[in-house]
Amino acid sequence: MNNDTISAQAAHYKPTINIAQAPPLAGPALFLISAWISLVVAATRILTNPQQWQTSHLGSSPTLVTVHLVTLGFFTMTMLGTLYQWVPVVFDRPPVPLKMIVFHWFLYTTGLILFLLGFSLHQGMLLATGASLLAVSLIMFSLLIAKRLIQSSRKTDMLSFSLTVALAALNATWIFGLSMALGMAKITAYPNVLSEHLNTAWAGWIVMLVLAVQIKLLPMFSMSRMDPLRPGLPVALAFSGLLVQYAVSVLPGLEVVAVFFWAWASLSVLWQLHRLWHHRQTPHRDGVFAGVVLGWLLWLGAVLSLLFQPELTVFLVGLGAMTFIFSYQSRIIPFLLALFVGRKLPGPVFKTFFMAQRFNSPVLPVITAIWSLVISVLWVIGIENQAPGVLAWAGALLLLWPVFHVLFMAKAVLSAAKTRPSPQGTPEASPSETPDISNERPNQDHE
Repeated sequence: MNNDTISAQAAHYKPTINIAQAPPLAGPALFLISAWISLVVAATRILTNPQQWQTSHLGSSPTLVTVHLVTLGFFTMTMLGTLYQWVPVVFDRPPVPLKMIVFHWFLYTTGLILFLLGFSLHQGMLLATGASLLAVSLIMFSLLIAKRLIQSSRKTDMLSFSLTVALAALNATWIFGLSMALGMAKITAYPNVLSEHLNTAWAGWIVMLVLAVQIKLLPMFSMSRMDPLRPGLPVALAFSGLLVQYAVSVLPGLEVVAVFFWAWASLSVLWQLHRLWHHRQTPHRDGVFAGVVLGWLLWLGAVLSLLFQPELTVFLVGLGAMTFIFSYQSRIIPFLLALFVGRKLPGPVFKTFFMAQRFNSPVLPVITAIWSLVISVLWVIGIENQAPGVLAWAGALLLLWPVFHVLFMAKAVLSAAKTRPSPQGTPEASPSETPDISNERPNQDHE
C-alpha cells in the first residue's frame, strides 16, 4: 500500500463520524469471534442431530441449547461487539475502556456457558445462575451504552430513538427470559411469558437495532440521502406493531393489526432500499444491498407466516437476522482491520476510509445473499416436510458460512496488500467506506 496516497486522500475528507473514538480492536473482536464460535457449534449440532427440529422435539433440551447458541451466542454477541465499536464513533463519545469490555465479555460468556450447561444437564441451579449472570452483564452493557447516548451532543433523531428502544427491549427480553429460567429451576412459579419473550427479542431488540444501524449505513453504501425517504416511518411502524402485539394476549384479534404494522414497516424499508439504489451517486453497485433486501424479504415472510404458518415465523426471523449480520460484516470487518492498521501509520485517522476500500471483497456480499437464500429454502422445506436429511444439508451450509466468509475477506486483504498503487495514486472511494452524507449540511464535520 502507498501510505502517501492514502494520506493525500484523507486530507480532503470531512467524515461525519469520529472514528478516532473507536475502541481498540481487541474489545469488539472478543464478542465477534465468540459469536462465530457459537454459530459453528450450533451448526454442528444441527448437522449431527437434525431430528431435534421435528415438531415433537422443539421444546426439548437439545433444541433449546441450539436455539440459545444462535440467539444469545451468535446474534446477541455480534450485536454487543458491533455496538461497542459503533456507538462511540457515531455519537462521538469516548469508547468503553478495554478492560471494561473484557470484563463484560467474561461475565457474559460465563453466564452463557452455565446457562447452556443447565439445559444440557437438566440442572436448574446452573440454569438460574447462568441466566442471572447474563442479566447482570446485559444491565452493565446497557448502562455503558446509554451513558454515551445521553452525553452525546448529537441531535436526537430516529436513529437515537430506535437504538434506545432496542436497548430497552434487550432488557425486557432478559427479564422475561430470567423469569422463565427461574421457573424452570423451580425457584419461582413458571410464568407464561414465552410469547412476550420472543416478540420482544425479535421486534424490539433485533429489528429496532437493525433499523437504527441501517439509517446510518445504507446511505454510506449508496452515497445517497436518507432524510427525504422518511427514515422514521419503519421505526414508528415496527414499534407500533410491538406495542399492539403485547395486547394480543388480552385481545387475540389484535394480532392482525400487529401483522399489518410489521408488514408495512418491511415494505417501507424495501421502498427505501429501492430509492437509495435508484438515486445512488456511486459508480459501482454495492452488493451489500442484495443481502439487505433478502433479509427484509425474509422478515416480511416471517410477519405473514404469523397468520398462515406460525411455526415458520421464528425460523424466518433467525434466517433474516443471519443474512443481515453476514452482509454488514462483509463491510464492517474490513473496516475494523483497516482501522487497526491505520492507527499504526502516520496521517489523519480517517485515512481508514480509503484503506478499507482496498480490503473489501466486491463479490462476498452477493455470495452471502445467495448462500442465505439456499439455506433458507432448505430450512423451510425441511421444517414443512419434517425432513431431517434436508435440515442436515442446511446445517452443513450454515457450518460453512463463516468459513467461506473469512476466506473471502482474507483473500481481499491479502490482494490489497500486494496491489501496487496506480501512478495517479488516487483510487476512487468505495461507497461502503465513504463518509455518510445522508443527513448532513455541506460543511458539517461531525454529527
